[in-house]
Amino acid sequence: MQVIFDEDAQRDLKKMDGSERFLFHQHVKKIVETGPRRHFGHGIDAYKENVGADGRMVFTWDDDEETLRILRCFTDHKDYEKWYKSYKK
Repeated sequence: MQVIFDEDAQRDLKKMDGSERFLFHQHVKKIVETGPRRHFGHGIDAYKENVGADGRMVFTWDDDEETLRILRCFTDHKDYEKWYKSYKK
């Protein structure tokens, strides 16, 4: 399984402290092992994963190409909601 971090996700991770970044990387390993669980629906072709209390990770999953692409990483639920509402339109 190939894991790709988009530029936005890399930028998000750079803003985090070490413990937050570690938590997100642990969830990436978990997704690789278990596969995606929660699809957005509503015409958005992506998945989401809760990370900690307020964190969210948004990603795509391609079984054919064996690729996990991390689109965004949010430590704050408000930032995630703002992104989600703008992405949905």
